[in-house]
Amino acid sequence: MTGREVIDVLERFFVLEWFRVAVSKSTRDYNYPPVMAWRYAVHSMKREDITEAEEKVATAVRAFQGKVDWVVWFSGKNWVLLPARVKELEDSGLYLSDSEIVAYLGEMDPEFGVRANNDLPMLAKFMSEYLMKNYDQ
Repeated sequence: MTGREVIDVLERFFVLEWFRVAVSKSTRDYNYPPVMAWRYAVHSMKREDITEAEEKVATAVRAFQGKVDWVVWFSGKNWVLLPARVKELEDSGLYLSDSEIVAYLGEMDPEFGVRANNDLPMLAKFMSEYLMKNYDQ
């Protein structure tokens, strides 16, 4: 598990300008929930193709049933995929940084990050299958 699984799927279907993957590098650090961010290459894709890509990816993520719930959202510049619980904690305003969220999750639910990291290969496979069936290339 590298964390690139989802990005690899996206690159198979779409042109990406940029991406970032934040996942644990060792199995002992899997309590850190994975976060992926990317930007579609607006100069290489038509606007309607980008809109369709956004819709199809979001629908696939919502339809995925893993060990944790996932959410994809637009930050204003990049698309971000992360566990829904992490997004909810970010949006709560109770935490000043990602490290505070990780510390909270590590104390309250130490296995959450493990479940989220273990979801990645299955999420990537589900997205790939969904896009092959539902995305007109």
